[in-house]
Amino acid sequence: MKAARPGPTWDATTQYSPIISERQRARIDSIVRAAVAAGGECLTGGAVMDSPGYFYEPTLIANVDQANPAIVEEIFGPVLTIQTFGSEEEALALSSHPTYGLASGLFTSDLSRTIRFARKLEAGTVWVNRYSRSRDHILPTGGYKRSGIGKDLGREAYLANRRTKSVLISL
Repeated sequence: MKAARPGPTWDATTQYSPIISERQRARIDSIVRAAVAAGGECLTGGAVMDSPGYFYEPTLIANVDQANPAIVEEIFGPVLTIQTFGSEEEALALSSHPTYGLASGLFTSDLSRTIRFARKLEAGTVWVNRYSRSRDHILPTGGYKRSGIGKDLGREAYLANRRTKSVLISL
């Protein structure tokens, strides 16, 4: 990730987009610092980038448990945690967040496992062997639990934004 070139979202020569605001970048940094203070090990990144704009280094944190701030909070930044597991049941338990469920990523070559996990993961989007939004705007996006405020895009968003009215008249 050290080779990733930060720059404006609209610049095709860059590979790494900025954080939305200084406030959000400071929030990301405070969560990373709290995660390390709680026992997490920062393997790479973990700091504000020295470049114009609101950039934060791609960060990888290992040795975290379910109570670690990097697991508990929705970070919305370039921070990834590493957790190990010994069985599918343990993996699903680790992925099940009590409060949030925006998106989940699954990397496997086992299609049967993909189907089993996709059904059980409590997330609004499940990416398999990839991790990024699609340009297909017919697909609804949005999370489970307290992630998001409904669905964006797709038929679900269309229906949520329609106004219906019943008029009952007795003559």
